[in-house]
Amino acid sequence: MKTNNLLASLLAAAWAVLSTAAFGQWANSSSMYQSVAVGRFPIPLTSDGANIWAGNFGDSTVTKIRASDGVVQGTFAAGAFPLSLAFDGANIWVVNDENTDTITKIRASDGATLATYSPAPGK
Repeated sequence: MKTNNLLASLLAAAWAVLSTAAFGQWANSSSMYQSVAVGRFPIPLTSDGANIWAGNFGDSTVTKIRASDGVVQGTFAAGAFPLSLAFDGANIWVVNDENTDTITKIRASDGATLATYSPAPGK
């Protein structure tokens, strides 16, 4: 699947950057790249410093991947069609599809959904 190949390339690049930061050297060896299975249509990515988070648009989930070795730490419900991800130091914030107009707050340590917010009426 082209989407999964794109994600694999993005994750490899992100892993190389995180590895460089962690080890103080350029991580440019092709042997360091690996594929990671996540959900359908992974569009947004973010990092919490130790993990890479992929928003799976087609599954309405997010997948947490340990950056040091690419091991999937879990896949968690994220609200309808995640379009954007952000990390605030403790939580992953998921901006969901414009038709649902919601933002989901997920605790980064364990993937628990803490809240889902909707805009005020009349936005």
